[in-house]
Amino acid sequence: MHNIKSIKKQSNNRFSLIKNRVLLISLSRKRTYLISLIKN
Repeated sequence: MHNIKSIKKQSNNRFSLIKNRVLLISLSRKRTYLISLIKN
């Protein structure tokens, strides 16, 4: 029982990590897009 819980927790952590990375990437893309807009 405890083992299943820990595995679920690990997968949740991995998912949140991936989500955070995707958010960061999209944010940086938006920033570069805005910067290019300002420069032009």
